[in-house]
Order: sequence, then C-alpha cells, then structure tokens
Amino acid sequence: MIHLHVLKSSCGEAVKWNICPEEICLGAKGSNKVEQMQVDLPDEWNGFTVRLTFLPFRKESVAIILTPGMVIDITGDITASIRGQIVLDAIKGEQVTYSAGAVYEVYGHPAAGGKDPGYTPDEYQQFVKQIEQAAQQAKDSANRSETAADKAEAAAIHQPVIGENGNWQIWNPETDKYEDSGFPASGGGGGGYKIGDGLKLENGVLSVDTASEVQQDNTKPVTSAAVYTQLGNVEALLASI
Repeated sequence: MIHLHVLKSSCGEAVKWNICPEEICLGAKGSNKVEQMQVDLPDEWNGFTVRLTFLPFRKESVAIILTPGMVIDITGDITASIRGQIVLDAIKGEQVTYSAGAVYEVYGHPAAGGKDPGYTPDEYQQFVKQIEQAAQQAKDSANRSETAADKAEAAAIHQPVIGENGNWQIWNPETDKYEDSGFPASGGGGGGYKIGDGLKLENGVLSVDTASEVQQDNTKPVTSAAVYTQLGNVEALLASI
C-alpha cells in the first residue's frame, strides 16, 4: 500500500499544500491493480470535493474523485509511461485550491502483450456511481425503517392473549399469527391459571361451559334458552294429551 499525505506549509503569506513524499514508485510499466494507494487529506479540506489526477508522460491524464478513506487501485492507464506527475485539487462552491505536484516513476521491462485496455472510468461515471450508491443506501435505510414501524404497529395492535392451555400467546409479526410463549398467564395470586370443570377458555376468553339442551347425567349448566325450549316441548306434549 502506497500512502500519500497532504501537508500544509507556508508560501510567503499564502498557504501551500504539499504531497509527501514528493517522489514515489508505482511498480512496473503497464501493471494493473497490483499496487494500491491511499491519500490522507487535511482536515481543512473536509466538505470539499477532492480529485486526484495522474499525469503519465505523453499519455491521457487519469482523474479519480476521492472519498474519505478510499483505497485507489493503480491501473494500467496510470502506469502507461515510465514517469508522470500527481496533483490534487479541492473544490467547495467558489473555493478552489491545488496541491503542489509530486513525481512518480515506474520501472521499464521488455514489451509484452498487445494494446493496453482502458481501466479507469471517467469522472462523470465515477460521480454517477457514487450518487447511485448513496441513493441505494438511502432506499435500503428507508425500507428497514418502514418494516420496523409496521412490525411495531402490528405488535401494538395484537396484545398478548391467554391460550386454551393457559399460557400467554404472543403475536409474531414474522408469521402474522399468535404463538405459545411457554409462560403461564399469572393469576391474582401469582400462580398459573388452571381451567376447571364447568369453564372453558376460547381465544383468551374465559366463560361457563353450558349445555344446549337438557340431557340425563349431563353435569353442565343449562342455558335459559335451552330451558325455555324444553318447557315449550312439554307444553306441546301436554296439549296433545
């Protein structure tokens, strides 16, 4: 990893930004993505759009927009010449500043292979990619927030209920249904409920387990409607005698 530092010094009454070291080696001529570089920027450049430009001798310049902590691959278009220069510029609104230049070299070797391909996207493509990545991150964050809000709302609407086995049933927003928590519902005395004869528990509601008609040896209570129906049948039987 090649490290560059941008250091502040004075130039008379003005500020000068120096690249340190001023001379570096980037490896072999035409090498691609073997070496990497990281540039440490000064705090004074926070909020600026910073661009690093490689100027290989008699070749097209290569410009890379930097982000904090970014690691740069040294590509074949940067190492296309055995020497070149490096410069940084920083822009914020109408403010524009430049670093002093630094020199880089690459070592030569016998010719190998064919025509060098293009490696580094142009500045517009880099900018579009950064915007797309930021937009996707914002979208993913919004989706996570919306999902969490929906789950919280569902949990608030579906309060815990007592199941038929006397345990608390808890709403699971992942499955959209109540699930047995394994914990008994506490009574007034702190113990678990036990459903005795003559009672029933349905959907968390405790009620009397009644019979719908009068039957021999049926120990369940009979509803008034069942009694009325039975008496009505007796009156009809008596009237027919």
